[in-house]
Amino acid sequence: MKKILTSWIAALLILGIIGSVFPAQAKAAAGSYQEPYRNQYHYSAKQNWLNDPNGLIKYDGVYHMFYQYNPQGNEWGNMSWGHATSTDLVHWKEQDVAIPESDENAWVDFWMKTKDDAKPVHYLGRPTTNWDVWNPNGKRYIFSGSVILDKDNVAGFGKIH
Repeated sequence: MKKILTSWIAALLILGIIGSVFPAQAKAAAGSYQEPYRNQYHYSAKQNWLNDPNGLIKYDGVYHMFYQYNPQGNEWGNMSWGHATSTDLVHWKEQDVAIPESDENAWVDFWMKTKDDAKPVHYLGRPTTNWDVWNPNGKRYIFSGSVILDKDNVAGFGKIH
């Protein structure tokens, strides 16, 4: 009798442990943002490593934030541009990776809407001193991390004094 009672207690204990562990794992896997120690006020990606949030712009009432992101792991590497959107700067929605890491994306051309018109922006994902290789078409590029000073007010946001 004692053996049967001990077996029942052990079975109930095991079921209780399993029942409490799996729902927590399922909730975390679903990206619920309710995991212990997860930041609840500032943005964090559903998974993996992010760094250096910047490039905040507002377009048609929606804020767009970009950041360094490793879509393949939880440490530095595989540098891509992550993307998140918000209408209130508190509640964020993670978007697809804006610029994935690859050799083909070492330089990317895109357009930036300014007050008066759309202007070309050229992104160079890696530093170089050999501009003949990177610049066969006569375009001028900026390296990621460069400070841009619009002294001639090309973007139309106001003169720098």
